[in-house]
Amino acid sequence: MPIAEHVHVQANLARPAIPESAACPRLPRSGILKRVADFLINAALLLLILGSSALLTNAFARWMYYKCSECGSLNAKRRSHCRICGQGLGPGSG
Repeated sequence: MPIAEHVHVQANLARPAIPESAACPRLPRSGILKRVADFLINAALLLLILGSSALLTNAFARWMYYKCSECGSLNAKRRSHCRICGQGLGPGSG
């Protein structure tokens, strides 16, 4: 047996080929990437909806209510004094 054939045989023995049928069944790569992309889009949309609703709620509360500097309760802007502790509210109530 010539040396070139002997080296070739050794190389084939060192790395046996795995038949396609023995490979683990997986989704096609494009299917996995599509699922990951869909998940990321859905997560971003969820964060956008939750974040915007929190900002709108906070803006509405600042627009409709005064926050008492003494006790921290929210009071309607029509009130001149806090409904809990009686502290003056609004601009000029210092």
